Amino acid sequence: MTDDNDEGRMKDKLIRSKQEWAKEGRLLTGMPDNRHENRLPPGQKEVKNWPVLDLGVQPNIVPPRVWRLTVEGLAENPLALSLDEFMALPQEEFLSESIA
Repeated sequence: MTDDNDEGRMKDKLIRSKQEWAKEGRLLTGMPDNRHENRLPPGQKEVKNWPVLDLGVQPNIVPPRVWRLTVEGLAENPLALSLDEFMALPQEEFLSESIA
């Protein structure tokens, strides 16, 4: 059985090896990547410029001075807030941890 110190040294050694391999352009196996130019599957090509993929519909982004949060309908206390009023409300940070 190894102690924590031995495990730490082994981990550090592995990290140093992988860093050296990265500097030398090697894969995680430690072997050189001589296949770099042939990485794409047959029938595919490398794209140098990413195309804009949309349907021509752009969202309507309102300027902050016009933005309003409106609470209405069956609300007990309907209201409308500007962005400054909304940001001035008390704020909380909540972190939820998953249960495994």
